[in-house]
Amino acid sequence: MSRAHTLRGTVFALLFAVVIGTPALAADRVPQKRAQPACDQGALVNYNAYFEARRAVNIAFRDAMTAANEAFRTTMLTGTKSERKLAPQQRQHARDDARANFNRAVAALGPPPTKPPGCHSTKL
Repeated sequence: MSRAHTLRGTVFALLFAVVIGTPALAADRVPQKRAQPACDQGALVNYNAYFEARRAVNIAFRDAMTAANEAFRTTMLTGTKSERKLAPQQRQHARDDARANFNRAVAALGPPPTKPPGCHSTKL
C-alpha cells in the first residue's frame, strides 16, 4: 500500500469520527431542558374558579354602578323638581351600596390562590 492510501484512510477515519462524534460532544455542551413540575389539576380548578368568581363580582359591581348612573340621568331628565333635587344623594347612596357589596363579595372570596406550578390558567 502506498503512503497516499494510508494518509487518505487516516483522514477519512478522522473525518468520520468528527462527523459522528460532534453531536455527542454538542449534547454535553447544550444544557438540557429541566423537567417541568406536573400540573396539579385540582389546584388549577380552584385557581380558575377563584378568578371566574372575581370576574362575576366585578361585572355585578359595574352593572350596579351603571344602573345608579342611569337612574340619575333619567331622574334629571324626566323627574319633578323635588326628585331632581334628591337625585344626586340617591345616586351617591346607590354607589356606596354597590361599593359595600363589592367589598363584601371580595372579602368572602378570600385572598387569591397562588398559581399552581407547571400549569397554564385558562383564558377567561
